[in-house]
Amino acid sequence: MKNFALTFPFNDCSAHFPFIEHFSFQTVDSSKSNPVYLPQGIGIRMFYFKDGIFEISVDGNRQTMLPGDCLVVCPWENVEIIPNRIRRSSFFHLIIRTKFFDADQDLEFGYWSKISKYDQMEIGEIFKNYHKFKINKSDFLAKLFVQLTNEIFIHEMSQNEMVIHIIDQIMILFAREAQKSSLNTTENTKVSQIIEQNITKDPLHHWSVSEMAQLAQLGITAFSERMKMETGLSPINFLIKIRINIAMNLMAYFNYKIGDIAYETGFYSPQHFSLTFKKMTGVSPHKYRKTYYEKQL
Repeated sequence: MKNFALTFPFNDCSAHFPFIEHFSFQTVDSSKSNPVYLPQGIGIRMFYFKDGIFEISVDGNRQTMLPGDCLVVCPWENVEIIPNRIRRSSFFHLIIRTKFFDADQDLEFGYWSKISKYDQMEIGEIFKNYHKFKINKSDFLAKLFVQLTNEIFIHEMSQNEMVIHIIDQIMILFAREAQKSSLNTTENTKVSQIIEQNITKDPLHHWSVSEMAQLAQLGITAFSERMKMETGLSPINFLIKIRINIAMNLMAYFNYKIGDIAYETGFYSPQHFSLTFKKMTGVSPHKYRKTYYEKQL
């Protein structure tokens, strides 16, 4: 494949694709090439490494990329690409503009994408959490990059729709494959233990499912499924269970008022705490404390 580099606007194409900031295929002579430094920029950056061996550094975290490997990098991250010094190497580089996306903001592609708003948010969470994981050899992603190249240059009917369709596929597949890669690295780690430790450290914090998923380095859907598998509970119900357990310990070993315990464990009112406690344990907080002390006599 011949080298090319297209940067918006694509002056040599019959149609402009304002959602593509950059798309290129580069072959580098490793014996002559210096490292390529890509600072923070616009949009999501995606790489498919076709041939050769590269060392990639994302904000100082290094990975070795082999033929067929992929990487996704968020807009706020710095990238350095270091070719292997022994052989020629080649890679695709695609930058997709986003309407919204930063470390504290959900991903939204804009009007052009056919991906649902919820799935866009989910993809954004995956990219935030998994950007340090490379995606191991993916033949399907390779085919999509080639299809995108062909579609941009052939100028056939419905070109814009086809380009959008391919980019949506690339985004979805990147997210799916990143999720699988992360699950493989954390399969021996109990996600529920990670979450319990963090909730116990700071029960007053208003934990969201999104925040808990980030702690587990999983997307929201994968995280919820993992919690259900490990505990039999949804993330929110597991959060409530941990808070109730903390409250039970406080009532057992400290003479705090029930209302104070409610606020200390993250409940928004004593009434809410009492109703939730009874629902979870079958008794009211006052009865639990009285029964506990009676058992100690």
